[in-house]
Amino acid sequence: MNQKLSDWANLAEIASGIAVVVTLLLLFLGIRENTEITRASVYSDVVGELNETNRDIYRDPELTRLWGRYVSVEDDLADLSVEEQFRLQQMVRALFRTYDSAFIAVQGGIIGSAEWQRFEGPICLLGGRARAIGMSVPELNLRADFVDAILTTCTDIAD
Repeated sequence: MNQKLSDWANLAEIASGIAVVVTLLLLFLGIRENTEITRASVYSDVVGELNETNRDIYRDPELTRLWGRYVSVEDDLADLSVEEQFRLQQMVRALFRTYDSAFIAVQGGIIGSAEWQRFEGPICLLGGRARAIGMSVPELNLRADFVDAILTTCTDIAD
């Protein structure tokens, strides 16, 4: 009788070990899936914020005209009024806050480098043009590590 009870105990021990392994595997797969969902959600949020900023620009004909001039590297913007410069400065600040959020997500491993590369070109263009409206990247009120990354990546931005 003791031998049979011992056999059952050994079987139960093996079964519980298998159950632990299966549980850990399912937990690992669930965490991995949640990470991918979080990554996609954060990236979608950042792109959504950028799209909303673009909609704001295109809903306002005057801002559309100003923004068109701002992104045109051939335009020196020297004839802009103080009010026009201020409007552009606010748009640039809003965009860079969104890029700052994306940078935080990259630093935390939530957004990958492939997604981040999509933002680098516009960041360098917009940051480089900031001087034309009387501001610089360090004046955008961003995290210091993000400003350092911009100044390192965008080699043509000299402050």
